[in-house]
Amino acid sequence: MAHLIETYADRNRGDYLIHHWLRSLRDNVDLHDLDILVFDYGLTEGQAKQLRGLGVTVQQGLRNGRMSNIHYRDLAEYLRIHEYDQVLYADCGDIIFQADIRDLFELHKERYRGVCEGILNLRMHRWTLGFGDLKNDSHGQIKSVLRGRPIINGGFVLAPASKLRWFWDEYQKLCRAQLRHGTDQLIMSYVMYRDGFTALPEKYNFVLITTKSKFAIRQSRFFDADGAIIPVVHNAGRYDWARSISQFGYGPGMNGHKRATHWCMSAFYSSLNWLARSLPE
Repeated sequence: MAHLIETYADRNRGDYLIHHWLRSLRDNVDLHDLDILVFDYGLTEGQAKQLRGLGVTVQQGLRNGRMSNIHYRDLAEYLRIHEYDQVLYADCGDIIFQADIRDLFELHKERYRGVCEGILNLRMHRWTLGFGDLKNDSHGQIKSVLRGRPIINGGFVLAPASKLRWFWDEYQKLCRAQLRHGTDQLIMSYVMYRDGFTALPEKYNFVLITTKSKFAIRQSRFFDADGAIIPVVHNAGRYDWARSISQFGYGPGMNGHKRATHWCMSAFYSSLNWLARSLPE
């Protein structure tokens, strides 16, 4: 049975999706039984046409909330009428692929898979992103599961299609809205810890802004401290100014240097982490 790689985009992300995310995926990943699906929340006609010409399924979505949240609603509906074994969701606006990840689809197939951000926890999520989307009675339920555990980064999540068909139902049970950045990550972390998951090595979602691991950039490519290529690089950040790397992308001439904000944001998150661990519950 085929597997699915899913993401979403609007016109602001469309060019990056085509020229960096998709190009890096096609160059480095064995796609022989992997379909690619993009939910369209405002792509231009030209962007959508170009994606279809490259073999991507473009599915129109209704943009009535934050895209990172509502795409799980549209994915659930899509999976009810299209049969797949495994599904990978990967952010399309700040991720590049540098090596094959095809083997991940065959490992721990009955479980969620994702990368823990050791520096982030529930208290830090409340301080930086807030709980405004949650129903009044949801916080205690989520806290009972996530307390003392690192948040799982929501930008690269693998799961059986059967689990993602009902993830939106879980979201709606816990949330009253779909407006805040990071709510998807919070609910996904809760569900994964509650139901069980396999933690992937950091290299499969190397989050530049929060990593404690050393990395280097050579000829526009990212390498770890041992000189090995990093398969999935994630230049995360709620706002563009907060992202670690300027001119981030795939191919020659990209990824020139670490911004000063990389060091500032790393120090900021480290300080928050120390404070979160120091204060009593």
